[in-house]
Amino acid sequence: MITTTTRRLQSRLVTLADLKVAIVPGDSNDVYLASLIDRVTSFIESRCRRRFGREVVVETFNGNSKTTKMMSRFPLVDLGALTLTGSVVATSEYEIYGDGASGLVFMGAGWIENFTTRTLIERTYLPQAADGEYSLTYTYGYLLPSDDIVVADSFTDCAVDASAKTFTRTSGKWPLLVDGDRCTFGGFADSGLNIEYTVASRTDLVITVDETPTATEAAGETITLSCKTLPAELEQVAIDMVNFRFQGRSRDKSIKQEKIGDWSGTYGENKEFNEVISRYEIIL
Repeated sequence: MITTTTRRLQSRLVTLADLKVAIVPGDSNDVYLASLIDRVTSFIESRCRRRFGREVVVETFNGNSKTTKMMSRFPLVDLGALTLTGSVVATSEYEIYGDGASGLVFMGAGWIENFTTRTLIERTYLPQAADGEYSLTYTYGYLLPSDDIVVADSFTDCAVDASAKTFTRTSGKWPLLVDGDRCTFGGFADSGLNIEYTVASRTDLVITVDETPTATEAAGETITLSCKTLPAELEQVAIDMVNFRFQGRSRDKSIKQEKIGDWSGTYGENKEFNEVISRYEIIL
C-alpha cells in the first residue's frame, strides 16, 4: 500500500518557454501549446505507468528474506523513517542501493519475511498482515523543468544569510530538493552568489546549503533557480511529441499515408519516441 504525503509541485515534462524556443519561437498560441504539453505529459506517464515528478510517499510492505527490497516508486532520492510492525528501525540499518535508479533499498540484516518454516524446504505463509510488515517513508522521482524558477516567474522574495548558509523565501515553496541535490542560483547583485550549491536540507521556505555564500543579501532582485534532474532524452521526447502534434494540428488525423507525385509520406508517432519511452516504462 502506498500513501502520498507530499505531492509533486509540478507535472509538466517541458516548460512552455523551453518549448517555444525549441520549436515555435514567437508563436502566440500559448493556451493551445500549454494544453498540448499537458496532454503529452499525461500520455507519457500513462504509457510508462508512472509519475515522474518528485513526491514523498509512505509504502507498507512485507519482507522478502533478502538484503534488498524494491520499492514501487523510483528513482529513490531520499529515505525517511522505517518501522517494522510499529517499531522504529535505526537509520543506520538501511540505505538506498546504488544510485537509487532501480528503487532498491539495502538492509544488511535482511528484510524479515512473513512466513513460518515447517520443514527445511517447505514454507507456510501466515495470514497475519502485521507479522513482518514494514512501513517506509521515502522521496522518489525527478525535479522537472517546470520546477526551475526562471525570470518570467518574477521571483523576488529570496534572502541570503551567509552565516546560516540559507536561502529563505517569504512565501511560496521551494522545489522538493533533498540532501545532496545540486542547484544553481542566478540574478543576485553579488555575482559570487550565482553559483551551484549542494543542498543540505530543505523546508517549504528555507534551503540550507553546504557551501558558505559569499555575502548576505536581502530579498529584492529577480532570482532564478535551476535544479531539474529529469533525463534530457525524456524532456526532448516531450518537446518532439508536442511539436509533432502542433505541426499536424490542421491535418486530417484519419489520413495515415499521402502520395503526391514521387513523394510519399506516412503519418504516426516517431519510432524514436517509442524507443525512449520504453526505457522508462514499468513492465507489469
